[in-house]
Amino acid sequence: VINYAKEFSIDYNTHEFKLDGRPFRYISGEVHYFRIPHTYWRDRLRKIRSSGLNAIQVYIPWNYHETVRWRYNFTEKYDVVEFLKIAQEEDLFVLLRPGPYICAEWENGGLPWWLTKDKTIKLRSSDKKYLNAVGKWWNILMNKIKPQLYKNGGNILMIQIENEYGSFSACDKEYLRYLRDVTWKILGKDVVLYTTDGASDGMVKCGSVEGVLPTVDFGVVKNKSKMIEYFEVQKKYSNGGPLVNSEFYSGWFTGWGQRKWDFPSTKSILKTMTWMWNYNSSFSIYMMAGGTSFEYWNGKVFDGTYITTSYDYNAPIHEDGDIGNTYLAIQKWTSKLKNWPWKPKFDVKNITRKGYGKIKVTPIKYSTNLMMENCVPRWAPLTFDEFNVPYGFLIYSVNIDESYLKNISIPGIKDIGYVSINNEYIGKINTTSNFLNVTYKGDFTIQIVTENMGRQNYETIHDIKGILENKAYFNNKTSNHWQSCYLTIQIIDKHFSRKGNTKFPKNDKVIGPTILLGTLNISDIYDTYVVLNGFTKGVVVINGNNLGRYWNTMGPQQSLYVPSSFLKKGIFGIGKKNKYYEITLYQYNLKLRITNNDYYNSYLLSNKIIVPFVEAIREELCVGARIIVKGELHEHHHHSQDFAIELLSGPNIVFHANFRFNHGPHKEHKLVMNSCINGCWGNEIRYSNPIHHHDHFTITIEVHEYHFTVGVNGFNAGSFNHRVDFRSVQAVGIKGQANIERVQFEGFSFIDSWDREHDYGHSGYHGYGTDYYEPPQFHDQHPYRHHFN
Repeated sequence: VINYAKEFSIDYNTHEFKLDGRPFRYISGEVHYFRIPHTYWRDRLRKIRSSGLNAIQVYIPWNYHETVRWRYNFTEKYDVVEFLKIAQEEDLFVLLRPGPYICAEWENGGLPWWLTKDKTIKLRSSDKKYLNAVGKWWNILMNKIKPQLYKNGGNILMIQIENEYGSFSACDKEYLRYLRDVTWKILGKDVVLYTTDGASDGMVKCGSVEGVLPTVDFGVVKNKSKMIEYFEVQKKYSNGGPLVNSEFYSGWFTGWGQRKWDFPSTKSILKTMTWMWNYNSSFSIYMMAGGTSFEYWNGKVFDGTYITTSYDYNAPIHEDGDIGNTYLAIQKWTSKLKNWPWKPKFDVKNITRKGYGKIKVTPIKYSTNLMMENCVPRWAPLTFDEFNVPYGFLIYSVNIDESYLKNISIPGIKDIGYVSINNEYIGKINTTSNFLNVTYKGDFTIQIVTENMGRQNYETIHDIKGILENKAYFNNKTSNHWQSCYLTIQIIDKHFSRKGNTKFPKNDKVIGPTILLGTLNISDIYDTYVVLNGFTKGVVVINGNNLGRYWNTMGPQQSLYVPSSFLKKGIFGIGKKNKYYEITLYQYNLKLRITNNDYYNSYLLSNKIIVPFVEAIREELCVGARIIVKGELHEHHHHSQDFAIELLSGPNIVFHANFRFNHGPHKEHKLVMNSCINGCWGNEIRYSNPIHHHDHFTITIEVHEYHFTVGVNGFNAGSFNHRVDFRSVQAVGIKGQANIERVQFEGFSFIDSWDREHDYGHSGYHGYGTDYYEPPQFHDQHPYRHHFN
């Protein structure tokens, strides 16, 4: 009798997987259906299979499917079973990771907000309330995916329980046994389960449990012995099971304000893959296909860094579906593997994109009363959880019993608050900088637009958002007169659908949180990007589809991916900006995409910035280009501590912004702007200096057609008319008494790498900012000379 039953198992005697009784290994790629447009699921899965891989590994985020308690969503973009079936049609096995905690730089680590709002629950533990919620969810989920098990004719080979649990402080084995037992109870004890942990003894010890295969994760290693060391940790706890690296990192995630990582080279990735393959291991490339954290789904890590909207991860298949050099190298590598039946397919094509030019977005005049339809008056501000809303924005209005307002302090803010008084924008506050000095007399109403920037995904905490515990002080006093309102896209759509609600304001300049509206009429639909040069922070919504957050002043991401399925009737934008701008939609060609990751349209310097400092500007300045300098003053209280930022061209100072403190006999405290052309200083332009002792500062120099502007901590500090063509600028210099943390360049094309050596076209800026400095001289025939003839 021949048994044709499908079976996937582990042979602990031969240390290998068995598929239908035969030795089996997998080379998998991590891919997240919840970060890829529904219409492109097949495209990404087909590309994974065409690279020569035979499996995918995929998380299931609980909060994505049960955002509202007991309301489960498995339709369209939430239909994980459809995704698994497409993978099977594309000849891919599945390693499923249902959590319940997933990390993945995903909002709240995949745990629902309504679960973590209960501070009495011990998360990721054997706490009965936590297990009760997990049990209900897994009963729904496991029964849905059960038909897709390999033994049932599907493609799911293994199921992971928890995720890197050894990195969590609880180390609760009873909890892991519960997950193991409830999974086996629903799916059958013959289903292979596994855990994944960092490759250290302590992590695998805490993260593993009896009867479940422990696996490890690690990235590129410099030598084979290091790889063996990591796998030895797994061997210690695997009881003879097969070797597996469940997360072999092709790159890393990026946080707002971070510089782009120096990702591992294609050569180093392939070298480690070869070592792992020759060591008889299976492994999964994390990530094989990048994606996007649309809407408000980005996470936050323990140090307070919020994750960018783009989750490209330097994956072989990029966020927008393009394949890069690493993908082509993996194809070539798998094609040469011996006894590997899943050969690559070389018919892979990139998706066509198109640029649609520029569209205008206009600040919209709206009625506060009409917009604030979901409002609750109370003696204290409501948090997001108390309001029973998961994501987005809360708008607080507060009245205080004072005739004179001197200061505002909100230490309870989570995460960012934008403060206005009598509809005049004052400034922003956050968890680390929560104090504002103000001067207001008479009757006034304070409004605080509060943004939930994403709950922490690692390490797991009860991450409550809003204004917590009424910790908001006005003249050092609290208030009992609050109104809390929830702003949704649906409310905005409803408001603008009413007749007369789309009138434009007479003044185009709008300070503070603003709703912007624009329309794009197109006859053909392709993927594209929204490029947000000149914008500050916010979200963009197209036809009801939230592209996610932008935060251009932090970077490095400067644009948002727009899949073609979002483009139907036009574009509708929501943002926070101080005047109306244009959003540019244009194509990113293959060369740019591979070499530069163009959706990070900035260049950031953040290490070893020693003043005096000079850095080449590798392209001509253009209108909209910005140079952002972040730092703090030296702590010298009794002496002149001027510092200056200069735009340089050969021996000329095209623009000089001098921040003066205790300057000269009159102790001058001014911002002085000037230029020095052919050795001659021009007339000084003087403004009030907004920076004070102990201040951290963010200074933004922006290029306009006829002038430069200087912004300090979000406020306009002054402007300076061009005295020579701004395109002559070759470098930025910083000198004086300041500690500089970062210098960032935005609004350039970045066609070529800015990391290369630069030919200034003259003798250079050696000794800049010191007594030994000798102004450089242009080469006689250098093209920059014509700006000064």
